[in-house]
Amino acid sequence: METLPNDIEPIVEIINYSFYYFIAILVALFITVYFTIKSTLNFLKKRDNLKFQAINELKTLDWSDSKAAAYKITELGRVVSGSDRSQRVLDSLIQELEQYKYRKSVDEVSDTVKGQLNIFLEVIENE
Repeated sequence: METLPNDIEPIVEIINYSFYYFIAILVALFITVYFTIKSTLNFLKKRDNLKFQAINELKTLDWSDSKAAAYKITELGRVVSGSDRSQRVLDSLIQELEQYKYRKSVDEVSDTVKGQLNIFLEVIENE
């Protein structure tokens, strides 16, 4: 091409990639939102599954070793309780269980403690 008068350069084609950048950002955003929602749902499902397992374990508690049962009720009760009502019931149950903890030899679990555990389980299941 010959030079134009007065040193004017010819028109140069500018390649515009902005549409491709926009599509790439949308795809990355979609993938991020998808995996965030998926991981959140898996976390909530796992938490509900752990709660369900803890409730089943509390229902099938072995009462032959009252000391281990008292510790197990305390541990699993804290995992399961979520509302203020269930927390109050659990606190009163834990106070009753204090006599079965921290001692070398303990008596068999009383019926009042078993009744309070059943009340606690009913409260948890109705939440």
